[in-house]
Amino acid sequence: HPDGKRAALTLSKDGNTEIYVLDVKTGAINKRLTHHPATDTSPVWSPDGRQLVFVSDRKTGAPQLWIMNADGSGAAALPQRGGYNTSPDWSPLGHQIAYCTMVDGGRFEIMLLDMRTENVRSLVRGFSNRSPSFSPDGRRIIFSSNRTGQYGLWMIDLDGGRLAQLPLGEGHFSSPSWSESTE
Repeated sequence: HPDGKRAALTLSKDGNTEIYVLDVKTGAINKRLTHHPATDTSPVWSPDGRQLVFVSDRKTGAPQLWIMNADGSGAAALPQRGGYNTSPDWSPLGHQIAYCTMVDGGRFEIMLLDMRTENVRSLVRGFSNRSPSFSPDGRRIIFSSNRTGQYGLWMIDLDGGRLAQLPLGEGHFSSPSWSESTE
């Protein structure tokens, strides 16, 4: 949560995968947010802490993006493209959500949903692109891609410009998360 006192997480207890809120200081579970027989995972707080975007297979049987209020009320499917959507990240400015959608052959594209207009557009195509994470200023996205044969980390501007690989050397790089500097 933006206040740093709470964390949203997925727990598989009581026989189902649900989303809960945890008190960071004590480790106590404050509240169960979802109560649905579907699988609910990957919660991400909005920048103002009033809502969460999450992934659920309710209604379609495949992962889709949903939104709910911070108290767990008002769950609704978001406008999105694709039948298998995962890895949401909310922009720091609060009006966009980046996510991955599976396309033919099991590859993933990175999509952008504009919450104001409900417009969805593809940002990164080709190869398999995963785990988008917004820069702290909301102008770029870092993600993992196999466009060079193995998974490396790449950055791109929100308009699709300045696609560049991070020079990290040999290895398999995945699941980046961009945060503000603590220095």
